[in-house]
Amino acid sequence: MNARPTHVHYIKLLGQLTAVNHHDNQHQDPIAQLSRKSRALLAYLAAADQPPGRAALQTLICQQANDPAGSLRWHLSRIRRALGKEVLVETAVGLSLNPQLVWVDSRAFDQVMAQPLDQTDPDELRYALALYRDEFLTGLTLPDSPEFELWLLGRRAHYRRLALQGWRHLADQAAAAGHTDEAIGWLQTLLHHEPLLEEAHARLIRLYARTGQRRAALRQYELCAELLRAELAVEPATELQALYQEVQHGRSPSPAPQPAAAAPARLQSPTGFVGRRNELSRWDALTKQAGQGQGSVLLVVAPAGGGKTRLVQEFARIADVTLLMGRCYESTRHLPYHPWLEILTGQLNRVNKSHLAQFPRFWLEQLAWLLPPLATRLDLTVTPPSAEGEAEQLLLAMAHLLFAPTKPGGDPVLLFVDDLQWADEASLHLFHFLALRVGERPFLLIGAFREEEASETPDLPALLSDLQRANLPLSQWHLPPLSPAAIDEVTAERWSQLPAGYWPHVADLLAQATGGNPFFLTELLHELAHAADLPPQMPVPDSVQELVRRRLRQLPDSSRQVIEALAVLDAPATPDQVRQISGRSEEE
Repeated sequence: MNARPTHVHYIKLLGQLTAVNHHDNQHQDPIAQLSRKSRALLAYLAAADQPPGRAALQTLICQQANDPAGSLRWHLSRIRRALGKEVLVETAVGLSLNPQLVWVDSRAFDQVMAQPLDQTDPDELRYALALYRDEFLTGLTLPDSPEFELWLLGRRAHYRRLALQGWRHLADQAAAAGHTDEAIGWLQTLLHHEPLLEEAHARLIRLYARTGQRRAALRQYELCAELLRAELAVEPATELQALYQEVQHGRSPSPAPQPAAAAPARLQSPTGFVGRRNELSRWDALTKQAGQGQGSVLLVVAPAGGGKTRLVQEFARIADVTLLMGRCYESTRHLPYHPWLEILTGQLNRVNKSHLAQFPRFWLEQLAWLLPPLATRLDLTVTPPSAEGEAEQLLLAMAHLLFAPTKPGGDPVLLFVDDLQWADEASLHLFHFLALRVGERPFLLIGAFREEEASETPDLPALLSDLQRANLPLSQWHLPPLSPAAIDEVTAERWSQLPAGYWPHVADLLAQATGGNPFFLTELLHELAHAADLPPQMPVPDSVQELVRRRLRQLPDSSRQVIEALAVLDAPATPDQVRQISGRSEEE
């Protein structure tokens, strides 16, 4: 039997967030007076799989503050005041709660539920399920932190899924052993948390009927039918209606389907990242080659919101490699080397000072023009490049810094420039310069861009053409829209308050509304996540509206006139009809 160890603080996340001090005989909650954000921060630290860094916590909890770093320090000080100075541990990796002082119910739950259920001791399983008082962090929300909300929804779906599987397994075991009353109790518990699971209603009806409780079986069917009509406006499945007829006419219920067939696929473990498994499998080959000193170039192409950035970040997380990332912006497309500054700064912090000392002083002075901290660190004179030859030397200096080894036999490094469609000419030159030299180094050079905006300036198409002609180790991935199955999986994970019976219906509506675009889908789910019902019409999130407006503003007047005419028409039209209603010529 898994016994709860003796710690100073017991923190409960499965249900409302509470904490109990083991040494306090009155069992007062030491975190009761914490603010909502301090409680959210404590909960995140208690549940996090890996110790998060301060920068990640600032983004997650304090992004709306005028001084995110100062706000984070304030919230951490409140946690220390409530639970004691020793409760927080900070290392080079990040912040965590001291495991010697804190016991967390969700961690104990995960420890048991991580084992295959058929290999888990029944008493251990009952102990774990008793910890599930209610959904994860009931009532806690941070509306001004979308990242925290998405994490919260994913965790709620994760723990609810595990609990459902546990109750179903205990019901199976009890029924197989002939303990009908116990099996009925576990199924009732399961339906209390997920009342729209027709499969559980059907199994309960069979158990009632086989033990002579015909009225209870009929009432259970009527309850299920009322729920489905009220919540989904649908009738019970054909199989369930046939079972009802059998019980109503006094016939012995037909055998239940095998559990593997009855268990809905959408209750499989949510990964937090779906629909890109083909790319993730291809990623393994690229990282292995880079680890052997065979670097390559990867171009990731998708429309706005297609998931390019998330894909690369997930690559880095799964492979546990160093990611140095810079992003281009529409407002900075004329600033030389803008996306590379963050990458260069990150690499500068990793490079050994003795290695820097081997650089020619001329290179260091040129680098100091881009990286003022380097000038202060080495007492250098800033030398902006002027002549063409000096610009070439600057490219060499940047390449040597970016490709500098940080430790022998280290993991591959990802140099990632996002939104290349807005890159300045100098940044694209550096990308090409590095691409020609990455082949024999443990680096992956990655660029991502929006395919619909790639031709807005001549520089990016010229770069793509040069890369293809250079016979480089080059891969180009075009990310497709999310499949219906992936949309169903995301829906189940991120809209945890939606009963499971809704998922297949909602997934179809979301696929139609978003076209499988990951950004549109997640933004729409964020809008819907706190709803218990489907709205009569799918909303268009503000972030999506702004993206559409921005794209429309970039179109010429003639194109906007055509789109406006089609929008007013709100129906498919032939080219001749479009020409007539927009007032544009056939050539236009």
